[in-house]
Amino acid sequence: MQIHSHNYRVPEPFQNKIVVLIGSSASAVDISREIASITNEVYIASWSNSNEESETLPGYDNVWLRPMIDSANEDRTISFPHGFKISADIILHCTGWVFLSFNIFIFWALKS
Repeated sequence: MQIHSHNYRVPEPFQNKIVVLIGSSASAVDISREIASITNEVYIASWSNSNEESETLPGYDNVWLRPMIDSANEDRTISFPHGFKISADIILHCTGWVFLSFNIFIFWALKS
């Protein structure tokens, strides 16, 4: 499942899930902190996390800072640089208005 942070309301749907957050600005950090207590794992994927060594968000042992993903596959496998892979339940796009505006544009273009 993929959603945008604009549609995030409460943490309960993320319980016992493995979640990948795309982006590392305020919404990604805020949401990761809110869902960390009920998720199995949270990965924050960002262009600013270029380190090969994964590190955790300070104060959280299940929130990992990772480089931007290389690919997301239909079998739910998410590939990161340096060969690291996970099986994610949810991808949450914390990418600001550009992603949302692009999707609205595509929706209207396809509807016309």
